[in-house]
Amino acid sequence: MKRATDPEAWHRPIRLPEENYRGSRWYFVTLCTHERSEYFCDRPTAEWLLRLLRDESRQNCFAVRAFCLMPDHLHLLLQGASLNADLLQFIGTFKKKSTHRFWLRNRKDLWQESFYDHILRDEDTPANVAWYIWLNPIRAGLTKKPEDYPFAGPFMKGWNAGQSPKGTWTPPKRAKAVDRHAIEEAGMKASATGKK
Repeated sequence: MKRATDPEAWHRPIRLPEENYRGSRWYFVTLCTHERSEYFCDRPTAEWLLRLLRDESRQNCFAVRAFCLMPDHLHLLLQGASLNADLLQFIGTFKKKSTHRFWLRNRKDLWQESFYDHILRDEDTPANVAWYIWLNPIRAGLTKKPEDYPFAGPFMKGWNAGQSPKGTWTPPKRAKAVDRHAIEEAGMKASATGKK
């Protein structure tokens, strides 16, 4: 039996079986830069990456319903545009091409090794997920209105972010972290007051 200190004892695969990533499903995806480096503060680099994203999404049968390229990460709301759409292949190809081109220009790694994904469920309204993405620059203090941030939107004309979201959405990973923090905080308060 492996001990709890053995990395293999606590390392679990972060992906579902591959068939879950094929077809016309909706996905929320986050890619983070290597060591959270703020490469996308550089406008030409940000614009180059978004052009590549647009091209690769078309070639891989994905509609980019919402995106936001922050200084050190990229949020995407993707929808498979055909039964042949394969999220793992698309993200793999996009990361490989962007990493190679970025390395040739800068001699630096672009992305962290993996990425975060969430397959939208019935309770995950795509519009609310899109608004979570578009409001990211406001939460970070980079802009006051989502439509003023130059590296966010969908890849379609006539985008108007003036409508307010119909609800709130939080990525499940973040929601669990917030819940865990609240539980830990409540436990510390209870132990400080002697309550159980």
